[in-house]
Amino acid sequence: MLLSMTGLLSAQSSPSNDSVRYRFGIYFNLDSRSESLDLPIPEYSSFCGTLQDGSGSSWNVGGLLDVGVLPWLTLGGRLGFSRASGEMRHAGDPFPLRGETNEVITGRVDQVIDYQNTGIEAVVSCLVPFAMRLRGSIGLGAWFRLFSEEAHREVAVLPSTLLLSNSQRELDLRSGGLFAYRPVVPLANVGLHYDLPIGAGSYLSLEPRLTFPLLDRTTSGSWWTLRLGIGGSIRFGISGDRPDEPPIQPVDTTPQRLPVLIADVLTDPQVVTVEITEYDSTEALPLLNKVFFEENSSDIPKHYHLLSISETAQFSTAQLNGPTLEVYRDLLNVVGLRMSRLPNATLRITGHRNGRESVQGLALARAEAVKDYLVNTWEIFPERITVEDGKLPPEPAPERSEEGLRENAHVSLEPDNPNVMLPVLRKYIQRIATPPSVRFYPKAIAEAGVIDWQLDIEGNEGIWKSIAGTGRLPDSIRWDWTSDSGTLPTIPIELSYRLTVRDSLLQESATPTRLIDVRLNTIQDRLENRVNDTVIESYSLLLFDYDSPEVSLFDRGLIRAIAGRVRQGANVRFTGYTDSLGDARRNNELALQRAEEAAKIFRAAAPKGVNIMINDQGGERERFPFNTPEGRSYNRTVVIEVRMLAEGS
Repeated sequence: MLLSMTGLLSAQSSPSNDSVRYRFGIYFNLDSRSESLDLPIPEYSSFCGTLQDGSGSSWNVGGLLDVGVLPWLTLGGRLGFSRASGEMRHAGDPFPLRGETNEVITGRVDQVIDYQNTGIEAVVSCLVPFAMRLRGSIGLGAWFRLFSEEAHREVAVLPSTLLLSNSQRELDLRSGGLFAYRPVVPLANVGLHYDLPIGAGSYLSLEPRLTFPLLDRTTSGSWWTLRLGIGGSIRFGISGDRPDEPPIQPVDTTPQRLPVLIADVLTDPQVVTVEITEYDSTEALPLLNKVFFEENSSDIPKHYHLLSISETAQFSTAQLNGPTLEVYRDLLNVVGLRMSRLPNATLRITGHRNGRESVQGLALARAEAVKDYLVNTWEIFPERITVEDGKLPPEPAPERSEEGLRENAHVSLEPDNPNVMLPVLRKYIQRIATPPSVRFYPKAIAEAGVIDWQLDIEGNEGIWKSIAGTGRLPDSIRWDWTSDSGTLPTIPIELSYRLTVRDSLLQESATPTRLIDVRLNTIQDRLENRVNDTVIESYSLLLFDYDSPEVSLFDRGLIRAIAGRVRQGANVRFTGYTDSLGDARRNNELALQRAEEAAKIFRAAAPKGVNIMINDQGGERERFPFNTPEGRSYNRTVVIEVRMLAEGS
């Protein structure tokens, strides 16, 4: 913020450049202390060694006086009360112990000194302005000790069951004055001051500061303290002319030229027009037959939707209307519902672990946890469910990365009746934009440099979409017609766009508001005008193993079922996708192979006159988040999109 305002602020006077010579006030600082130590523990150094590290905090408050000595130089004096506290530690040497089962384990006991110091701190600084409101300072001073107190204690660190002689994990040894302090410690500091005017000649200042000693704090051993702090001050001006103040010069009335700032934006296409078309659509959301677990845990993770027994009566797949991964969170409830409606179906649950997990029986415990939920919540007879310990998965993801390790820690569900794992079907109105996007090319002539910019698309009731950034304008901006909430227009709407640019002097330039022609082509309009209508059906095949293009037996049956639904003249497009694991070139080849394999099965079962197309624009694309195992699994898919005339058209 300070750097971006420098150009504007430097055009005006700084606080040290006005006619007020004296200022007085108060200040307050909070410091974080880092202790650099090689300090013997009195009476314990022969067998405990020295204190090696420490940290703490301090605060000081007091009065100040600033004196302007030159138009560009101010001397500042501060005198205040200081209070510090913290902890210093010596890490004890490991030693052998007998554990509860008589095995030899490692023990460790640390020596800890808690300290509190109180004193007076005085500093004299030179302050030089950088720009309006921003000054730098460098100073020398001293800390005068008033009194101090230390407390020495022993702390058991390893193992967690180790107790000291008082049957506790901490033992207080002594307190009082343990170290030989120097009565006076010289200091140096550097800092910044950001001054906000609060009245004639008066300022409220924000002050980050670094303080370091010029001499050791003790007469034996080594104890140096580095302080990084933040504080503030209030300073009130006292009348008085500055020495060597130059005579008042006549005011130059010649207007100063401001740096040029001009914003512009071009588009492709040049005339921005979009048609939003509605289609009756059917979507098949596949059910991933895996439940992923946290490493070394057999508890079903909380992001899966788990119900109580009373809630199962109201559950239905019709209420699953969220995104694909949100539907997947109800996997166990869908399986429970379908198992309860298919009383002859059985289910095999196989638990798996990754190669880094060493907990005994972990894979089987995961399978048992899933079974317990289906039995206790959905009241499925336990005889219908078998559990197995699969250990590592038969086709494991590579464990060279954390992603592969997370994927292998799962439970797989394998029903004998394929209807248990059928996709969740739902009908909805799909809106498709033509063209699919528009590209903006923002431009700016900014002699003072661009500090930030914002492209606003406005609707009937305010901002529809806002795209913003800082610094240099991007070469282009692609927009897919959606609002900030991610939706396409659903009612007649007037859209317009405008680019606004600001430079480092906070000047602002905006392009004229330009209209976007939005046309809606609704299902109702086409029915009323007796226009041929199209329906869109979308299906995903999910059960692709890692790095495999082979279509599963279940999905082969699903493809044939889809082929039996299409009519002559339908257009069917196959698009393959992969996860983010592995080589990108290999992933693109794999995605195309998956699409070709699925199309081959479809072609053999589809009626004549169906147009089949294989789309090569899939590949390694993040349709679902790559950072979760279920997201990567859902990306190992082929999407089948069917477009055909609605019945009766």
